[in-house]
Amino acid sequence: MRYIIIFLSLILYGFNLMAYSEQTLVFIRHGEKPNNDSGQLSCQGLNRALALPNRLITQFGQPDALFAAAPKQNKLGNSLRSLQTLTPLAVKTSLPIHLNYHAKEIDPLRNKLLSEEYQNSVIFIAWEHDNLVKVVRDIMAQFGVIQKLFLNGKVVILIVSIY
Repeated sequence: MRYIIIFLSLILYGFNLMAYSEQTLVFIRHGEKPNNDSGQLSCQGLNRALALPNRLITQFGQPDALFAAAPKQNKLGNSLRSLQTLTPLAVKTSLPIHLNYHAKEIDPLRNKLLSEEYQNSVIFIAWEHDNLVKVVRDIMAQFGVIQKLFLNGKVVILIVSIY
């Protein structure tokens, strides 16, 4: 499986906050691409995307929001895979997919994910693999967590609880 699934459970304590918030961020690498530059998922990537809703909802619960890297207008669809990976989840949950940020716009993505708007939320994020790791490392660094990514075959899994 070529997905990277990274799970962060954040329990954030603020000195100004009377209560704590718990947030679950599930990062997913977009599905496999075919042997050409069509920008689409391969058949195997599509089949895996179709299997994601039951797997992720069973493991993490109903999401409150879905984010995917926005396709760039000047590309031939190279960045459509993140959107296609989350589409079955969007159909199953009747949630929109937020396409506010392009793959390299990790600072605004991180700020949005950690904003008050998404406190106490479960969020699934499908992203391009290089920038996915960067945003996860940024979030981990912000909370002073040692950065560890574990490789299990072709799947990278990171499970972190931040208290």
